[in-house]
Amino acid sequence: MKVVSNFEGDTPGGISVNLGFDSYGGDDDDTVLFYGFNTAFNSLADNYPNSKKILLDLWSPCEFTVGDMFPDRNNATMFDRFDKVLNICPYTMEWYNNTEGNNKHSYICHPHPIDADISIVDSVLDATKSYEVCYFGGLHGKDHHECLSHMRDFNYRFISQQNYDGVTDLNVGINEKLDLVAKCRVSVCYNFVPLREDMIRCIKAYDRWEENEAFKHIDDLSVMPQLKARFFEAAICGAVNLVKRDSWNVIDRHMEPNIDYIPFDNNDELPSLIKEVNDNFDKYRKMRRSAFEKSLLYGPKETFREIDRLAHI
Repeated sequence: MKVVSNFEGDTPGGISVNLGFDSYGGDDDDTVLFYGFNTAFNSLADNYPNSKKILLDLWSPCEFTVGDMFPDRNNATMFDRFDKVLNICPYTMEWYNNTEGNNKHSYICHPHPIDADISIVDSVLDATKSYEVCYFGGLHGKDHHECLSHMRDFNYRFISQQNYDGVTDLNVGINEKLDLVAKCRVSVCYNFVPLREDMIRCIKAYDRWEENEAFKHIDDLSVMPQLKARFFEAAICGAVNLVKRDSWNVIDRHMEPNIDYIPFDNNDELPSLIKEVNDNFDKYRKMRRSAFEKSLLYGPKETFREIDRLAHI
């Protein structure tokens, strides 16, 4: 399978840029994988008229929240040139198949960029931890701000590409980010996207938007689901993941609560949970090992194998 990438529309230093799928591809262009945000919109796919074209969609369902994403919002034209689309949102995948009247779309877990293997698990679990808790990402809603407020009471790291008040590590490269996470006992994760009013208006501009399960709470809770690769990154780095429950819990398709991570319902639980894990860190070694082992399934090499399998279904 040949790999074609273009990252001009992606976050600099983000997940897509660091997956390294190009190194796994070959010269055979009977099947071609396109990844990187711009490959969905530019004419690269037109260079392979006789190939089976696969698009890796690592942004769904966020495409619905941007007003100028499609020339015609009720016709997902960016997918027309592809034979298969792999979506990271299972509900959006189903919605596309239902509204398009085909089976072009398949679900794939959001991959992480760490090419690790089981041989290093003990060294990861035994590594010295310097910090009590971390969060890496942006402050996009109330939950994220509350998380930061609670973390300030601990020896914390807040890693972000935006210069928020409270950021400890600004715009660091991926290797430095992972080194920092590997020094933390706890990582906090939210697998949903807070929605502004303008984003909700964009969603509602689509015909049959209400049939997408991802949008069932845009009016009452103003959120939609999106599984974050940072869960897997933290697990591979040996941290205990604290994951806030939501109305979808997409993470439970891949991990088991209280086996691979600690769930919580309210941000006010964070101080006691962070303290508990730090005070009794050895008690969570089995959880950390389980999460590490399962996260290996979603690294670059295994994900590329899954893409190749789904491409030929």
